[in-house]
Amino acid sequence: APLWLVASAAQCGVRSSYADPASLGPDRWAALIAARHLVGTACVVVNAGTTMTVDALDGEGTFLGGCIVPGAPLMRAALARDTANLAQRDGAFAYFPDNTGDAIWSGAVNALAGAVRQMASYLEQT
Repeated sequence: APLWLVASAAQCGVRSSYADPASLGPDRWAALIAARHLVGTACVVVNAGTTMTVDALDGEGTFLGGCIVPGAPLMRAALARDTANLAQRDGAFAYFPDNTGDAIWSGAVNALAGAVRQMASYLEQT
């Protein structure tokens, strides 16, 4: 029989500061537990897919909280759907994009990187 992981107030050396610990996604909870055992110090835990989660784990194993942002494909799709003249097109990351496809892709990558950088900055300040 399957054994389903459900986030809890404390498990496997990680304590949750989430307002309702059981409402945290099991993917995020599993990643926090893994990070605690792999790293053993304060860290930022990132899961990227349709959305990207960026979670903070302090040096004592307490999950401080985190954020959820749209993943790159979702950002690109929203621009194509909700703006004029930004139909979805191929693109690649560039420091200084010189076409719309690259500008959209680079914007998404920079937004995701910014979320990670900001969470790391918050964690450094605690």
